[in-house]
Amino acid sequence: QLRLMLDLGEKYQNVKDMRRWVLGPALKELNANTDLSVTAEPRRHGRKIVGFSFTITKNDQMALEL
Repeated sequence: QLRLMLDLGEKYQNVKDMRRWVLGPALKELNANTDLSVTAEPRRHGRKIVGFSFTITKNDQMALEL
């Protein structure tokens, strides 16, 4: 379902690649440019990743860049 929401189609079939090229940069950008702190933890069934749990918290202060 996450692949459908992100409109990835057949790209990034390997979860490792999806985390590296899609989720990682998106979370980094969200955390740097908004007042939200977002993390993604993989949900596993044995060794296989079957989904992600997202934790979203609001930061009271954003870091100022000079």
